[in-house]
Parts: sequence; structure tokens; C-alpha cells
Amino acid sequence: MEHEIRLYWADVRNVDDVRFEQLWEQVNQQTKNRTNLYMNYEDRVLTLCAGYLLKEQELFYDCNGKPCGENVYVSISHTYPYCVVCVSDFPCGVDVERVDRDCMRQVNRVCTDGEKEMLTTQNCVELWCLKEALFKCFGLPVTADSREYTYQKANIPGCCCVVVGEGFLVENKTDI
Repeated sequence: MEHEIRLYWADVRNVDDVRFEQLWEQVNQQTKNRTNLYMNYEDRVLTLCAGYLLKEQELFYDCNGKPCGENVYVSISHTYPYCVVCVSDFPCGVDVERVDRDCMRQVNRVCTDGEKEMLTTQNCVELWCLKEALFKCFGLPVTADSREYTYQKANIPGCCCVVVGEGFLVENKTDI
């Protein structure tokens, strides 16, 4: 049986103060506590919405802040205006970045020699997302050679979203 990786994502641009309060009432105390850690309003909205996307999951956070559950693996990423949550019964990792992000300098620092040979400004964001998702999935250092791993890309407008994990990707856009 092939495993399933469920990817939930939402555009948070329409979350105003009224909608924020409505979402606040629908999430658990853990999500509220995490949301309160942020001073920046966009970060608060993204964190709250990620918690909302996960509200059906019974989760806790480990000492590194990674969401965990019994018999479930979770990965969270966000870049304004999108929050993305990945849920599976096998380890998974997700990262999302805007395609207009300039990350060449950061990626260059963590690339292997083989990756540097293939690096272009066009695939820079995708490579960065892959390295982040590998770290979230397997705990691999971002300096690990990503060419040895397979991944899937989700269809989120204006973004690169990379999902690492064993299974069939099922995307679910959620209106918030």
C-alpha cells in the first residue's frame, strides 16, 4: 500500500482582525501559546493559521519545537502570504518560499561541489526548499548532498513548495 502525504495550505492575506479572532477561538491552547511568541503581526497570523490547519491533529511539540503526534509525522512551513502543513504516517518535510526570494548566497554556503555545478538563479529557491525539507524530514544537515533524494513539488501560486517523504502527495487548499 502506498502511503499518503497530506499537504494543507492556505493564503492568509484576507485574515483581518475579525477573522483572526474567529480563528483564535477555533484552535487549541498550544497554538495560542505559540502564536503569542511572535510580535510581528504577519508571523502571528501565519502561526495561527498553521495551527488552524492542524486543529484535527492531536500534537505536541518536542524540545526543538518540532510538531509531533502519535503515529503521525508533521512538518510546517510558511512564507507570507502562505502557510503550509504536511501530515503523513511516515517522516515528511516541507518548505515553501516565494520564487522571487534571493537566496543564492545562503544556498552557495551549504551546497556540495556537485550541487554548485548545477546551481542557477532559477533553481536556487527550489534547492533551498529541498535542503530545508530534507532537514525537517530526516534531520539531515543542510550541507548534505540533495541530489540523492527524491521530492515532489506542490502547486502554490508564486511559490516553490517542496515536499520530501515516502508517499503520494494529496494537496488541499483551505480557505481561511
